[in-house]
Amino acid sequence: MSVFLDQAEQDMRDHLRAREPWTLELDVGLPAATRLLHHHDLDNYLYPLAQRLGSRGIASARARKRHGDRSLARLDTARPADPPLDRTFHRLQTTASAGTTAYKQQIHEQLTASGALPGSPVSAVIGFRCGPDRNWLNLWKPTIDALGPLIGEGNRMWSPRDGAIVDLALHLLVDPARRWDVEVFVGVAPARE
Repeated sequence: MSVFLDQAEQDMRDHLRAREPWTLELDVGLPAATRLLHHHDLDNYLYPLAQRLGSRGIASARARKRHGDRSLARLDTARPADPPLDRTFHRLQTTASAGTTAYKQQIHEQLTASGALPGSPVSAVIGFRCGPDRNWLNLWKPTIDALGPLIGEGNRMWSPRDGAIVDLALHLLVDPARRWDVEVFVGVAPARE
């Protein structure tokens, strides 16, 4: 993993001069024999790279996976954008620490109560509204772990079929009034082929 991170950081070194906040984009190319919907979870590619670049500078991160010979990483200045119109967004409130099971339970219960239906493959957009002292990267994995009602439950608790996400976008909105509570907006749609 460190070789990947070193190479990606080197490839983006010139872009690190872009004004913050940044948007990080990653296109993951996988061999043709790879089953795209099983494993190769996009947050596992994005998280270490975002952590290496620094969570304070990143306001948006997106990854896509496909069959291909190469992967690409880009970094640029983030710009406001309207949410996609092709999906229904679920507005979720959490009060528990992201490092606890209670955080995942709060998200999972709200999604289950919404009557969300799983599908595959999916494009997922997750927005986080939280206070300025939060390291929002630490919200990514526990939030995705709770998305079973939207993307399909796995064979054990907090292990949904997140390999089914072939396009993942994560966005941050800093709101000083939120302090430690987190508001999460989640929208999924069938992935475009």
